[in-house]
Order: sequence, then structure tokens, then C-alpha cells
Amino acid sequence: MALRGLLCSLVLASVSCTKDPTVRDLRTERRSSVDGGTTFRVTDDPGCPLLFDHKAWRVPLGAAVPVKPGRHTIGCSGSEFEVDVVAGWDVTFDYWGP
Repeated sequence: MALRGLLCSLVLASVSCTKDPTVRDLRTERRSSVDGGTTFRVTDDPGCPLLFDHKAWRVPLGAAVPVKPGRHTIGCSGSEFEVDVVAGWDVTFDYWGP
């Protein structure tokens, strides 16, 4: 009985230790930051000039930049989306589709 309890504890510990801290929704992937920083990156090229919080986004695709936590907007050619950025997370915007 004690061996069975020990094995169960080991299995539960291994599952919780290997849990991927990634959260996915339609347009973004959020991953817990390794260094505790808060970053944002765009990996999908919409084919038009990007705006981040209504300002030109001049960061190369795929490059992460530090941002303040909170609600931000990202847009291109009249399409605009709100993205919530949580402190201590790396956020990747990777889908412009419908």
C-alpha cells in the first residue's frame, strides 16, 4: 500500500513539473517568461504597416521587445485587435486572419 502511494505521488509530481506554461488563443500565444520580463512579438506578416498602440511598429518579425503590462492594440490597414499582456509573460501575436 505504501509503495502504491509513493508511485502515485511520483507520477503526480512528474506531471506537475513538466506542465507547459503556454496559453493559446486565436491570435496569440502566451508563455511564462524565463527571466520574469514582459515582452511582445509579432510573427505573422500581415503585408501592411503595423501599428502598436496606434504608433508605427518598426520591430523585425519575430523579435521580442519589452512592453508594459496591460491592454494594448495592434493593427494594420484598418484591422485592429486588443491584446492583454500580463506581467511576467512573453506574448506572441501570430494570426491576422478572421
